[in-house]
Amino acid sequence: MKKKLFIICAGFVICTIVFALGFTFVTTHASDVPNSGVLVLPTPTPLPTLIRLDPANPLADFSVEGTQGFTPTPTLLVVLDQSISDVVNFYGVDPNAASGIELDLFATFQIRNVTPLNADTGVNFVVNTGNTGQIEQWKAVMARCIINGGVKGIGLASGVNFPDPANYPVFVPVDWTQPTRLHIRRTAAGDAEIMEVNGIAPSPRAVLSFVSLPPRNRITPTIEFGAIGVEALVDVEFLHIRAERPVTSPTPTPTPASTPLGGINGKIVYAHNSNYFDNFNLWMMDNNGANKANLTNTSGQNGFGPVWSPDGTKIAFEDGNEIYKINSDGTGRTQLTNTPGRDTAASWSPDGSKIAFMSQRNAQEMSLYVMNADGTNHTRITTIGDDAPAWSPDGTKLVFETQRGDVGYLLNIINADGTGRTDLEPNIAVGQHPAWSPDGSKIAFTKFPQGQIYVMNTDGTGQTRLTNNTHYEDDPAWSPDGAKIVFDRVLYGQYEVFSMNANGTGEINLSAAIPGEANFTQPNWQRVTPTAANVSVSGRVLTANGNGIRNVFVKLTDPSGATRRVISTSFGYFRFDDVEAGQTYVVSVQSKRYQFSNSTQVISVGDEISDLVFTALP
Repeated sequence: MKKKLFIICAGFVICTIVFALGFTFVTTHASDVPNSGVLVLPTPTPLPTLIRLDPANPLADFSVEGTQGFTPTPTLLVVLDQSISDVVNFYGVDPNAASGIELDLFATFQIRNVTPLNADTGVNFVVNTGNTGQIEQWKAVMARCIINGGVKGIGLASGVNFPDPANYPVFVPVDWTQPTRLHIRRTAAGDAEIMEVNGIAPSPRAVLSFVSLPPRNRITPTIEFGAIGVEALVDVEFLHIRAERPVTSPTPTPTPASTPLGGINGKIVYAHNSNYFDNFNLWMMDNNGANKANLTNTSGQNGFGPVWSPDGTKIAFEDGNEIYKINSDGTGRTQLTNTPGRDTAASWSPDGSKIAFMSQRNAQEMSLYVMNADGTNHTRITTIGDDAPAWSPDGTKLVFETQRGDVGYLLNIINADGTGRTDLEPNIAVGQHPAWSPDGSKIAFTKFPQGQIYVMNTDGTGQTRLTNNTHYEDDPAWSPDGAKIVFDRVLYGQYEVFSMNANGTGEINLSAAIPGEANFTQPNWQRVTPTAANVSVSGRVLTANGNGIRNVFVKLTDPSGATRRVISTSFGYFRFDDVEAGQTYVVSVQSKRYQFSNSTQVISVGDEISDLVFTALP
């Protein structure tokens, strides 16, 4: 798997966050995150989408006032306020800033140079209600970078006498000449609170009641930011500014439920660099985005391309061009490859006994190899520019990407022993990073070069586009039950992890809980094996019009090749008892009288299965 180019920014500045003064702030485009549970809020009448700062094009969503200079770049917006009699202020109309709506404001920034007079640097962020709600609610939440008693920090303004430290009854110390991350909330009741500074919640809480807030400065609701240097000369760099409608109550981690496709939807592992100057580490989170935790937790250690073992107890990944594995809690680090060149893109076989991967050892072209899960017995199975292998659920085949001259990346399928290579080019055109669905019927992939997530049948037909926006998306991975897909998306130079339903609906940004923190990428979903040792597998054999068919032979084949047979009852029912959970099985039917559209099905047994259906052709 190819490493992506991540943008590393040395400087970024955000000094003041004002939740309502009149300095337009940035909110996120809901068009960036279609149908996202993070951005779509439970309101009777849907509001227009939130806006977000695009450093390369700040005037896309904001207007600017003042004559002081600013320089857009692909990664940050540089603002220069060199006059105490002038300003540079960005403001954008956003109905979500109206009174009665709870709104979060996130900013990542750095003040490079400042010559303050008295307390105020002039850098601020505002959420402005405009003339919405009752007149006493026409307020602004304003956060500003100030100096209080010689201490740098961020204050919530209670008035407009900005040079006076007494104007900021709520103050949180932070050295904003260093990269700073700020999270502020304007509650539905109108109060202002500094939620976090550099990921740390103030203690005690930093809350300012709405009755103490300054009045709104525009008649329409706005988000604003900038440098209003009436008291200072300042250079500031804005990396991220965005507003989000917070979830009204914490989303509980759903109770795991087993499915006919096998396993329980467990945690999501991903690669993450916690700041713009650090290497990637492996992180893990609940499948709703909560409880993020660092597994490798060392600044000198890389972690890239993580993938869960089929039983959910281990993770294979790349570090320093070699493949390693660790336990699910980050312990037990074991090196599996040690060759000249790069080994990467690990993929576990469904039974957990082997790992397929890409190797460029000994300066050779990218090729696919298969090794035992303990790192022994490396076997080369392809000889040209191949990458990103993914196993079929029955362990007999691999789908992968291959480089083909000027065409780009194509998807191929090959038997696990390297024979029977099939080119999907006539149907698929170009694609990358394929992932086989748990039931074996679909392949998700990144359409190249559009950078959108698609699914297709395993023969390359039936291509269906799941995402549709202007941002590059990659690395799709299925949930164990096949109901969802996780993937990463580039938003303004930063990779973030999303989940969606397998049909492309219901997108949720799982990484938005920590905005502005570099990259979240290459997600992979854990399959949790149930503790039950033996379960039953049952279902029914039906005619095309839904009637049961009797005397049909039903065969269950386990991973070792051992088979069991039963005969369907008078009403078409069949049942296998004492089936070992945590394994993948092949179930097939045979009848002299009927032919079936789905005569063979691959199932991963995690718990009781009672709705396996075989339907005869008309």
